[in-house]
Amino acid sequence: MKPIVNGLEQEFGDRIPFRRVNADKEDGPAIVRAYNILGHPTILLIDDTGQEVQRFVGPQTAETLKTAIETILLTTTDEPPPQMPQSASSDIPPVPTSDVRQVAQGEEVYALYCAACHGAQGEGQPNWKTPLEDGSLPAPPHDSTGHTWHHADGQLKSIIANGNKLIFPQSKMPAFGEQLSDEEITAVIAFIKTFWGTDERNFQWRVTYQTEILPNQ
Repeated sequence: MKPIVNGLEQEFGDRIPFRRVNADKEDGPAIVRAYNILGHPTILLIDDTGQEVQRFVGPQTAETLKTAIETILLTTTDEPPPQMPQSASSDIPPVPTSDVRQVAQGEEVYALYCAACHGAQGEGQPNWKTPLEDGSLPAPPHDSTGHTWHHADGQLKSIIANGNKLIFPQSKMPAFGEQLSDEEITAVIAFIKTFWGTDERNFQWRVTYQTEILPNQ
């Protein structure tokens, strides 16, 4: 394992794997192109099922990563997502209101392309954390029991469009970028969000806002 930030691998490595993606080394160029990664090194935090939980682009301080890791470890237990400190949460706008027409479109797309593997209600396949005989993982749930709500909107769009094999070879998630338009992908994500509870919606919006919206303002 290449060092991420000195000491963090030793402190947390037995509970959450790290993966560092460099744009110019090994499979980095292919991952950078497929996942629209800007800047490097990009640091991926991966949960115990092999799913990406959060990414950081560019050099990060140990304190930033430690805070993120501790938050992720809390959210991968049966406990509710951690709450933002009041001073920080007040700076984040309310969760956007769902677009009814967009959600309806997403429901149709989900039924055609997603439900067969992830379940009509986002329940996923049985024993989704246990590898199959071929080493692949069953389709995970998209409801509150899974990890979909840990990802920012842009990450979810990228996974749907490009598949998940470049970062997680054990995934059977295919790429739908040639079958679905950007509008359809956005709509299906809007529908998937209807499977989540209030805590999951708030957490996922916080991640999206902090990692994809705020940096571009």
